[in-house]
Amino acid sequence: MTGQFYPVQQLGTLIQYCKELEEGRQNWVQHKKEATWRLNRLEQQLESEKARKRREKVEEIKATMRCLHEEEMTFLGKMEREYREQLSALQRDAEVKETEIMETWSSKQLKLAKLVGKIGFHSYGGGDGNIVCKDKH
Repeated sequence: MTGQFYPVQQLGTLIQYCKELEEGRQNWVQHKKEATWRLNRLEQQLESEKARKRREKVEEIKATMRCLHEEEMTFLGKMEREYREQLSALQRDAEVKETEIMETWSSKQLKLAKLVGKIGFHSYGGGDGNIVCKDKH
């Protein structure tokens, strides 16, 4: 009797092992599904984080570019004002110098005209301002 009972015990053990093996397979399949889901979720989070950081960096660079553009415009405006001020100062200096030269020339012309008048030379009257000797013949 023991010979017939022994295979039945082995059959029970075999069935138990099969159940445990099936449970292990199901646990493994469930674990694999969950791990795949977690990995996919993590990948989505990382992609989202990467996109957010990229947007932030782009905005930071754009802000820096705006600041640099404003700084450039401020500098160019200042440079333009300084240029106009220097040009105006040069024009004023040139006008003052021209006035001084004209006054000096007029003064010398007047002295020359008085001297010529004393000596006996007269203006020719051609309107060109040339002074010539009046012939006394």
